[in-house]
Amino acid sequence: MRKSNKLFAVLFLGMIILAGCGGDEPPAPGVNNDPDPDPELSPQDIRKEELMSGPWVPSKVVRDGVDVSDEYSSFSLSVGDFTYTSTGGAPVWPASGTWAFSGDKIDEIVRDDGIIIKVTVTETTLKLTFERKESVFGGRTQAVDVNYEFELKK
Repeated sequence: MRKSNKLFAVLFLGMIILAGCGGDEPPAPGVNNDPDPDPELSPQDIRKEELMSGPWVPSKVVRDGVDVSDEYSSFSLSVGDFTYTSTGGAPVWPASGTWAFSGDKIDEIVRDDGIIIKVTVTETTLKLTFERKESVFGGRTQAVDVNYEFELKK
């Protein structure tokens, strides 16, 4: 009877020791054991999601320091994955186009027509500031730089 008790005790201790082993091995190469499979978003990805959270409509539009909001009362801007569509914004805003970040900057984008736009965004507001050339007529046709500031809301 004593031998069986000793044998049982040795087997029991062996099982306890073996049960405590394992589980600390690193994952095999190429295996992701992370419970959150989404990679961490870059600042540009976050900004893009903020821009895409519209559609955006004007709360105020200023051209060269003068409030011209009435001229843009039907304006709407929807931002997509490096695309945009607008209504009621011609000729300042084409009906559709593409955009890209200006280098690594998250506060500056470039439209496909070459317009560089400063971007300030919160959860409910979007401010777009840019300069564009506009024709003036006189003795000669000239183009002058005109500054725009679009303050938009959802």
